[in-house]
Amino acid sequence: MEFKIKPFIELGKYLNLNKVPTNIVKQAELANGCFSEYYINRAVSAICESMLDEGKLRSWTKPYFNMSRKYESVAIIMAGNIPLVGFLDMMVCSICGVETYIKPSSKDRVLIEWVVDLLHQFGCDNISYYDDNKQIDSVIATGSNNANRYFNLKFGHLPAVRRGSRSSIAVITGEESREDINALWHDIFDYLGLGCRSVSHILVPKGYDIQKLCDVLAENRVDNINLRNSYLQNRALKIMNNEPFFDGGYFIGTLSSSLVPTMGEVTFSYNSNDNILIDNKDILQCVIGDNYIPFGMSQSPTLADWADDVNLFEFLLH
Repeated sequence: MEFKIKPFIELGKYLNLNKVPTNIVKQAELANGCFSEYYINRAVSAICESMLDEGKLRSWTKPYFNMSRKYESVAIIMAGNIPLVGFLDMMVCSICGVETYIKPSSKDRVLIEWVVDLLHQFGCDNISYYDDNKQIDSVIATGSNNANRYFNLKFGHLPAVRRGSRSSIAVITGEESREDINALWHDIFDYLGLGCRSVSHILVPKGYDIQKLCDVLAENRVDNINLRNSYLQNRALKIMNNEPFFDGGYFIGTLSSSLVPTMGEVTFSYNSNDNILIDNKDILQCVIGDNYIPFGMSQSPTLADWADDVNLFEFLLH
């Protein structure tokens, strides 16, 4: 089967030479207060990097050359937590020649529509927008666990990849360098901690100085009104309820087994409870640390790092 790679290679070349237009950045920021020009450009750079190397793209698709399509059409229901988060799903479906109907999140519609317009200019002819009148025979849907209940009701009769809420964990041994902790900062706070690959929980050794870790993380501040408001609210509630917490100046740390803290909160537990990785393996997107994904790399997945470990080529092709 011939993969339709050329429009995406042309898109990669274009993004490498051109900045995201100022009006697109401003519209995207208005639609989602958690997006910023820095995060938008970071997401675009990651996409660009994956498409600039034509040899890498062809090697990625080569194992599936002799396969045929299982489905002729797919609806992609996209999340909107980080910029262009649904791009890879769209790219895989499009290059496989599947008629690809996308439904962007209102929080990320501006950027997705901008990229789709570019792809159309570069000859991509199988991406359009989903509505209830479209006839589809498969679904890829990403959202919260609550959203997944709706997806099940609406698309439960169709073959589907359904992605719900996921979390990521960092494992600290106590032997980390300052460079490791600075890299961990990116794992936690890039995209304001809203991605499924964002570290929200940290396992530390018994007796580890958590406040000292928070102090090092606090040296690299995040300036975002949504994050600040959440931090101030979390902090006030802890003080009112006389609950202990670690203060990072723009985030709080708490001792908790929760892997899904509120925005502006990082939870900690002691890794003597080593069952936490086993007990939560079905909801973990990635684990960061020594002998795991290196510090600083959680937000830099390769083409082979499939979300929820579901290979979309294998889903779409025989």
